[in-house]
Amino acid sequence: MRGRTMQVGPVIHRYSATDADGRAFSVEVQRDFRYEPFRDFMLCTHCDWDETPRMFQGGQETVQAHLAQAHGADRGFTGSADEGWSRSRRIVGPVLLLLVIVLVAVVQIMR
Repeated sequence: MRGRTMQVGPVIHRYSATDADGRAFSVEVQRDFRYEPFRDFMLCTHCDWDETPRMFQGGQETVQAHLAQAHGADRGFTGSADEGWSRSRRIVGPVLLLLVIVLVAVVQIMR
């Protein structure tokens, strides 16, 4: 049963754990770029639980506690970054650096 079908933003992390019967439960961390600073939303894919921390520090512990308390999923806790998110970070960083270098060069030429 999927309680959450809402998509807030791109999935940047996915945390999973299993219960004693081997059923897997997961929580998605989604980032919404409409907020400044960017805000992460934790959404359980199995119930209506969600959390909106100001910053995601300590979020992994919050996710782990939810999975254990609400679903009994306290075994094999794993987390993974979404491949698309990781790939975009590797591309956007160098592109932004290149833009800054070009901007500095243009400013120096204009003087």
